[in-house]
Amino acid sequence: MQWFYNMKISRKLIISYLILAMISAIVGVVGFYNITRLDNADTELYESNTLGLDYIGNVSTYFQRIRVNLLNTNTDVTAEKIDNYIAKANNYINLVNEYLEKYQDTMVNEEEQAIYDNLKSVWERFEQVVLKAISLIDSGNVEGGIEYYLSNRSLIDEMQDCIDELFKFNVEDGLKREESNEAIARNSILVMSVVIVLAIIIAIALGAFISSTISRPITNLVEVSKKLATGDIDVKVEATTKDEVGTLMQAFSDVIENIRKQAEVVEKIADGDMTVEIDIRGPKDFLNMKLAELVKTNNEVLSGINTSAAQVAQ
Repeated sequence: MQWFYNMKISRKLIISYLILAMISAIVGVVGFYNITRLDNADTELYESNTLGLDYIGNVSTYFQRIRVNLLNTNTDVTAEKIDNYIAKANNYINLVNEYLEKYQDTMVNEEEQAIYDNLKSVWERFEQVVLKAISLIDSGNVEGGIEYYLSNRSLIDEMQDCIDELFKFNVEDGLKREESNEAIARNSILVMSVVIVLAIIIAIALGAFISSTISRPITNLVEVSKKLATGDIDVKVEATTKDEVGTLMQAFSDVIENIRKQAEVVEKIADGDMTVEIDIRGPKDFLNMKLAELVKTNNEVLSGINTSAAQVAQ
């Protein structure tokens, strides 16, 4: 982790922002995935079961209307009405075929396919019975057509049973899909909650970590400054990083070292040692320059005193 500590503060902040952006992106992707998954599940429920129920419901409705219109031809009606009943029956036959064809696009598994194939097979046989009955009625043999139609009552009942079975399958399959969709929704909520909580924890931890890398050394510098302000030079600052804060700590360490050397010089001067060497670091090193002047002046004064003493002694 030392490489991270040595980074410039600006880079640390940029990296932290990028990490937060990536976390936000992950939250968004997970949310988008779950929403898409739930939407697809609802779409599948609609296309496979809701539409399936609608189509098979129409098949059942038109199947019953075929039966009603055929039986109506046996009542005491005119030839015109009989033709009308036959025309309606033929139209309903076409509608049943149309909705059976549409239903094919909604099937999702082999079980449903088997039920549908059985219904289609029974319907084709029933359709032939109806068409033959219509042919007899249309030729004027109404009683013969009705009698032929009713002689196939077992086929009529079988057709109704097949419709009921397919209708039941769609209801039960729809309930299963609904339960599955609810489970998907619950799982999505759970996953999103976990991801969001983790994102919050990571964001807080990252913020605390970045903050500590900056505030901790600054706090240390403040404590050292307070000690220096009271004249305590027995302090030490060590730069542990190479970022701006590390540079500041190194500079502060240099200041402390300079003050410590100046204190040693003053201590030697106070002890009467005028041979001390003072390192003037630059044209603006005011304190060391003045100390150097003080040592020079004292040496000149002492030299003058020694000269005078020597003259008096002679």
